[in-house]
Amino acid sequence: TGLSAETRAYTRWGIAFVDFNNDGLLDLYETTGGVVSGPNSYSVDDPLAEPNLLFEQDENGRFSKVIPQGGTRELLIGSSHGVAAGDIDGDGGIDLVVVNSNKPVNILKNVLPDRGNWIAFTLHNTYGAPAIGSQVALMLDDGSLLFSQVQTARGYASGHDPTIHFGIGLKKVQIATIKWQDGTQLVLEKPSKNKIHTIQHAE
Repeated sequence: TGLSAETRAYTRWGIAFVDFNNDGLLDLYETTGGVVSGPNSYSVDDPLAEPNLLFEQDENGRFSKVIPQGGTRELLIGSSHGVAAGDIDGDGGIDLVVVNSNKPVNILKNVLPDRGNWIAFTLHNTYGAPAIGSQVALMLDDGSLLFSQVQTARGYASGHDPTIHFGIGLKKVQIATIKWQDGTQLVLEKPSKNKIHTIQHAE
């Protein structure tokens, strides 16, 4: 996958597998921070501080490190642990909140200029709470399939936005199939792109 050589020098904690550029492929953000002082020192103030990592996935399933490292103009050095992903400002790009040890959090806004189209689903159960475990499958106009499920707990001590987000690039969604926790399904034909679809499971 191309990840081993690029990550083995760091101690990784939180992860976010999300599509930052909305091309239909999941990218990877990893928080890092040492547990003991090592030969590499990135900060005079914190011997455990390390730079976080951002990788972009290509069509062959391999990941390449984004430059500048971590995807920020200014390299962020810290002992980072938790990371939460979600579209904070509602513009269709997934943003990040990074929790650091003994430092303020970093709010990383997705400002990529040429992101693709997207579609998102906020699924609620009959009580109005996030429908954890419910699934969404998309069939796109080229016959390809995308799949995800409502899940908030990923990585180290982190809770992510329960909204399911898909990047679809220049493609269109032909069918969206929602499978609820009780096994029932809801089929949507040609749902609108660049929109959050909020749906509550009927009793």
